[in-house]
Amino acid sequence: MLNLEEISTGTLESTKDPESYQVPETQPPHPSLTIHRNLSYSILKYLKDEIVGDKEILELGPCSECTNNILSLPIKALTILSCGHIFHRLCIEKQLLYIKPSICPYPDCGKNVDII
Repeated sequence: MLNLEEISTGTLESTKDPESYQVPETQPPHPSLTIHRNLSYSILKYLKDEIVGDKEILELGPCSECTNNILSLPIKALTILSCGHIFHRLCIEKQLLYIKPSICPYPDCGKNVDII
């Protein structure tokens, strides 16, 4: 049974072996998780949040449709395609709905895509 004092003071210890819930390093993270993590870090870095500090983070380039920075103010809705490219939502919706359905418009990509 849990003791309230153990919970509030943080002295409660896990009964599981720490190795049992760690992800093995041989399995790379799912690509979409990596994309989302990098996007989150980029947003925090852009907002100069101290959480990211001096972490090395891939810079997000401009939207290839409108050429504006992905994180320019005011921040607009974003869309990440299954190939990993990031666009402003309005830019990519127009492209995918009317011009080239299901094909990434990023230069030299041309992959069939789904919006994730």
